[in-house]
Amino acid sequence: MVGDQSYRLQPQTVIQQSLVRAYKSALDLAGYPASLIEWGDRHRDSNLPTPTPDFNVCLNSVVRWHLWKGARRSLWPRKPPGSLLGWKERGGYYTSIEIQRNELLEFCRSETIDNWTCDIQDVVGLAASKSNLTQFVDLDTLVETNSREMIDAITPEKLQENLAHSEIRVLQPGSNSDHFVHHRWDGRIFLVNCGGSHHFAAARYIANRLSIPVPLKGRLIAHAINPAAVASLNLDFIMLVSPGEELHTLLQILHRYRATYFRHPLPQPLDNLDVLFFPRNEKRSTRASAVLRNAGLVDLGQHLLSLLAK
Repeated sequence: MVGDQSYRLQPQTVIQQSLVRAYKSALDLAGYPASLIEWGDRHRDSNLPTPTPDFNVCLNSVVRWHLWKGARRSLWPRKPPGSLLGWKERGGYYTSIEIQRNELLEFCRSETIDNWTCDIQDVVGLAASKSNLTQFVDLDTLVETNSREMIDAITPEKLQENLAHSEIRVLQPGSNSDHFVHHRWDGRIFLVNCGGSHHFAAARYIANRLSIPVPLKGRLIAHAINPAAVASLNLDFIMLVSPGEELHTLLQILHRYRATYFRHPLPQPLDNLDVLFFPRNEKRSTRASAVLRNAGLVDLGQHLLSLLAK
């Protein structure tokens, strides 16, 4: 008997669910983000992505804001740098839209300084190594883990032995292949090296313990985020970091709600995530962004302001 009752109730449950979905869709179309609020309630306590990569000594772990201008590589035909693609309701239809934002083209300022000098201790990261640089938070741990024989004696002689290694090109006369790079939002100095990572780290390790300075000279490329570009984007958009694997479902809900938004991938190494740009001058967009921010999506505009403060 209980089984018969459950069987009879099942169609009513399906009908009720269909009615609820239809009601929410009607609210969405009318301008009340019912489905979006439900999505936000489901994900409020989720571990949503942040635009901060893991900290390690690998140059590729630094967010490449200076290369953010590029359009999504998978698009064909290729879009020009600075393009934002999105969706907008026009004439009763929800259609794709493309705009050009020059702030992405001018998002960073770069400067090259020749014959820049520093001490070996100022360099805290590298570009290349036979070791997996992403596994180490400092260069001392790298050499302690993978090249103990290079630091088996903490002496001036052992220091000179490591510094004499031919692949530390920044110390080789006439060589300009190795250079330095500094990202102001990160704050660290990296050596863009072609080789010699273990000998460099070993020399740095020994020099520190002997308090011996080791001057370095080479080309420095310095990158800094353009405050005017951030201010302009923040003026026109609320920018939120996409929710990773949940992005597809979220975009379907935004389409039902018919909110105007644009998408653009974050720069490497965060290019598996998108930024959602919601125009501040459109009511549905601001409502949608408020719901999503309340659900825990990271406000990229505020994050960029915090990077500028460094």
